[in-house]
Amino acid sequence: MSLFLDSEDVSILTGRKTKSGQIDAKPAHQEIITFRYVAERYIRNIIPLKSPATQKDNLRELEQLYKFFDDPPVPLHKIEPINMRQYLDWRGVIRANREKALFNHIWNKERE
Repeated sequence: MSLFLDSEDVSILTGRKTKSGQIDAKPAHQEIITFRYVAERYIRNIIPLKSPATQKDNLRELEQLYKFFDDPPVPLHKIEPINMRQYLDWRGVIRANREKALFNHIWNKERE
């Protein structure tokens, strides 16, 4: 499974055809929830509840997560465990385990 947008995702973002074959140009961006989208909600709703030092660490960790999961944007439903393994291999540093923990917390908060 690819981390990139496929043709189905692109058609959702750009508009879909109605039964009559016409393009329905209503915004459909909410149908594709990306990692950045849920991370930004986490920044607004959860990070302010943490200690200042943890807030700073989480924001720094998110910068690294964005480099992998938001360049290009990844639909959240397409991120699988193998992608986290690829991320850990890509980062190759101990800090990546804390970034993984933050990713897991964001993922679980979104599912609540």
